[in-house]
Amino acid sequence: ILNNKKTNGLVKNLEVAIMAGGRGQRLSPFSELLPKPLIPINGKPVIDHLIEKFLDIGIKKIYVTINYKKNIIKSYLQDQFRSSKISYLEEKKPLGTAASLNLIKTNKSKNLLVINCDTILNINFDKLLDYHVKQENDFTLVAAFKKIIVPYGICEINKKQNLKNIIEKPTSNNLVVVGAYCFKKNLIKYIPKKKFFDMNDFVKKLILKKYKVGIYPISDLDWQDIGEWPEYYKTISNFQKK
Repeated sequence: ILNNKKTNGLVKNLEVAIMAGGRGQRLSPFSELLPKPLIPINGKPVIDHLIEKFLDIGIKKIYVTINYKKNIIKSYLQDQFRSSKISYLEEKKPLGTAASLNLIKTNKSKNLLVINCDTILNINFDKLLDYHVKQENDFTLVAAFKKIIVPYGICEINKKQNLKNIIEKPTSNNLVVVGAYCFKKNLIKYIPKKKFFDMNDFVKKLILKKYKVGIYPISDLDWQDIGEWPEYYKTISNFQKK
């Protein structure tokens, strides 16, 4: 799932936070019974793939943020890995996709990689970190080029609300957020405590404060979001072809 076989060791000074606290409503009814991080991919939970690869490439500290069905996730991971490198950030109530990160304590690590538990990437994390450092970014957002097709005819209208033209099934190419971010760990101080705060709020706040926020572009082929059933089945199909 995470292709990073060749490593130059940069990631050994990187900490990782896996965001696993969401309800996974797009994966209902599965998520009504089991939390989204435990949805199986190629015979094992998706979060296993993430943790195994990060441990394999030398990550020394992995945080797992949990809220929805947190006892199930924590019990499973503690039994599955039994690693002192894994710790848990437990939210008492849902506070958005970034709020739980303020529970991370400051230490020697300079950079933090944050990734959604339903984000599958085929990238080299050394290259991501190297790019982040060489570009002198404070925050680097991973984004994929994606062709978006509107499956309908689109109406163009004038100022008088009269029809000008119909564009049949237009397409556009966009850079879309994939759910992975690398940033200087000291920026956590801008995440408020006990207040709803999404990752988008965090990025906007940093931009307003004139921090350098960069983009690390990847191919759409190197990213899949299994947070909804169509993409999940597509991912399963891709694994079966390998």
